[in-house]
Amino acid sequence: LTAEAWFSPMTLFENGVVFEKGYKNQQYSLLMQTNKELGASELIWRLTLNGIKTDAIKVPAKTLFKPGWNHVAVTHTSGTQRMYINGKQVGSNTSVGLMPAAPAGLTIGATGATSGTDPSRTYYLEGNIGIVRVYNRVLTNIEIASNFNRDRGRFGL
Repeated sequence: LTAEAWFSPMTLFENGVVFEKGYKNQQYSLLMQTNKELGASELIWRLTLNGIKTDAIKVPAKTLFKPGWNHVAVTHTSGTQRMYINGKQVGSNTSVGLMPAAPAGLTIGATGATSGTDPSRTYYLEGNIGIVRVYNRVLTNIEIASNFNRDRGRFGL
């Protein structure tokens, strides 16, 4: 699996979801979550493996993001996850487990369908989302860099 997005958060002190597959915390998501110790948000690749929610990769947004638009890509195999920002790998993790198939679709800009839970617990991303792509295979680092370089002009980078 590879998932990638171009997005521009309004602030780096943000609690919001870029995209989420499946019901809330049931499959995978890319989100920003406030870390008060950092004084900013972390960019998180969150998975549910073997029924357990796991923050597989967490990186501090303020040290990696440029102001404005950024390209984030994440790859996932059964043993390794990698995160790329603007074409460069910034984090990785090894966690073994099966990600369940989820009946719900891909939600962009907020948490996924909550299946009857309190809608006030939906975390909307404050900002802009330009492109979201999901591939059923792992893109190579060269392909991810190529995607970044191909689209960067559209986003002023």
